[in-house]
Amino acid sequence: MHSQSVTVWRGFWAGDVNGPYFFKNEDAQSVNVTVTRYRDMITQIFLPKLDDSDVDDTRFQQDGATCHTAHETIQLLHEIFPARVHVW
Repeated sequence: MHSQSVTVWRGFWAGDVNGPYFFKNEDAQSVNVTVTRYRDMITQIFLPKLDDSDVDDTRFQQDGATCHTAHETIQLLHEIFPARVHVW
């Protein structure tokens, strides 16, 4: 009745690729991306990789998914990328 699905995130820039990152629970099952899961991925996966790269003046672009546009996410991105977050 319900087909299986997978949720994956990937970041890329001129010099490198970050990911793919698959959103899964403790049992390795695919899960929906919530605000908390998305913020955790940014802070635990994306930022350490970004810190290891020589990327200045980075801009962060995403679509209008709820977890992307949530107040908590936008606040986090403004802290990480001051004056470089654009909400469409």
